[in-house]
Amino acid sequence: MGSLKRTGRWQLAPRTSFVAVFGSVELDLTQAALPPESELDIWSTIGSVEVLVPAAAHVSVSGGQLLGGKNVDLPGEAATNGAPVVRIRVRGLLGSLDVRRGPG
Repeated sequence: MGSLKRTGRWQLAPRTSFVAVFGSVELDLTQAALPPESELDIWSTIGSVEVLVPAAAHVSVSGGQLLGGKNVDLPGEAATNGAPVVRIRVRGLLGSLDVRRGPG
């Protein structure tokens, strides 16, 4: 029943889990130090999760939520060789996931 917001310069671990239960998680990865490959395991139950990924990153989203929503808006896949790979797996009930590309 709270919120978590990560923005600016921060270090993302190769595998990280985030849980939103009656709350929200906002992750801005555009300035984060990303490993070559990272996995975000997200569990959202009556909560919301927003992930802003770098413009050059390879991104894959899998999983789903029972009675929930998943909005993945990644136009113009501009990923280049050597760009970080971000794998997002979502699970939950009555939650939402929003994944968008940001600058950089």
